[in-house]
Amino acid sequence: MAENENPATPIAENTPTQTLFRFVSLRSPQLSDEKEQDKRFIFIHEQAKANGHFYIPVTTGTGRKRQLLLTQAASYQSSSEFISKNNPSNNLNTFKTTYKAIYDFAVWLARNKNTCTYAEFHTQRGLAITINTTFPTVTTLWDNLIYQVVTQKDFYIKEVMMQVILALSTFLISNEEEMKTVLNSRIVLPKEMMMDDDASLTSGIVSKAAGNTVKETAPTEEMRKQQEVSSAKTKLSRIEGLKKNLAVIEKQYNKEYQAEYKAQDEAYQARIAPIMQEYNAALAAAKESIAASDLQEQYMILMTLVSNPKRFLLLNFLHLNLISETK
Repeated sequence: MAENENPATPIAENTPTQTLFRFVSLRSPQLSDEKEQDKRFIFIHEQAKANGHFYIPVTTGTGRKRQLLLTQAASYQSSSEFISKNNPSNNLNTFKTTYKAIYDFAVWLARNKNTCTYAEFHTQRGLAITINTTFPTVTTLWDNLIYQVVTQKDFYIKEVMMQVILALSTFLISNEEEMKTVLNSRIVLPKEMMMDDDASLTSGIVSKAAGNTVKETAPTEEMRKQQEVSSAKTKLSRIEGLKKNLAVIEKQYNKEYQAEYKAQDEAYQARIAPIMQEYNAALAAAKESIAASDLQEQYMILMTLVSNPKRFLLLNFLHLNLISETK
């Protein structure tokens, strides 16, 4: 039943079911509070009711509202007030050009209504409302909005109509508190135009239900097999998904492990490098010391033998005899 004013941002994908649901099926809980409804909600203007293309034919016509709305929408396409991207004389670009001041103000409001100060709002509104400003009629705005809600032909045109309707509703704002209330107001489409009478709907549903008999049937063997196959495929799909997830996790783990191992190894090597250098230096010094000591000991033995020739000859004789006996 109510629709939020959307800012002038890139257009999201929208379906007729979604839009009609938001406009018709949801009633804002704020509607139960009658305080300042004229500021918290933007209702269709009386001029749009009396002179509009949709309101009177739909609310006074017979039949389902949806069909009445579609019929009126089809005939509205031939109206000079109808805005369409395929109409060279009255498309969205011509609308923006003709009503440039109010359109620019509406776009500014859509972008800044949640953050602007009252001073900023007052300045922008002053730029939009001048003696030279041309304003679109409320009938044109509401008829084009209703047409787009019903047909969903051009989502952007619908958004622009809503933004301009909101902008026009701000002209009587006189203080900051009132500004915050009005800028967060909701556009409300008439329930009597959008929804069928509950009594007629109920009787139709009851008569249809009365003519149908519900029969309970047991599943066949083929149905059971199909169910089992479907269940098995579902389980298999889940297992395959788990395997893929595990493979990804394992790959990530190995990658992180190798990176951590390398980092820790480099840190360890850097930590023991000075210790190993000191050890190698000490080892080399020890070897040099041992070699020098052995050389000195051999020299002392040789000098002893030279100083005692008899002992040297005796040792040499015994050595030669030992060699001959072994042969």
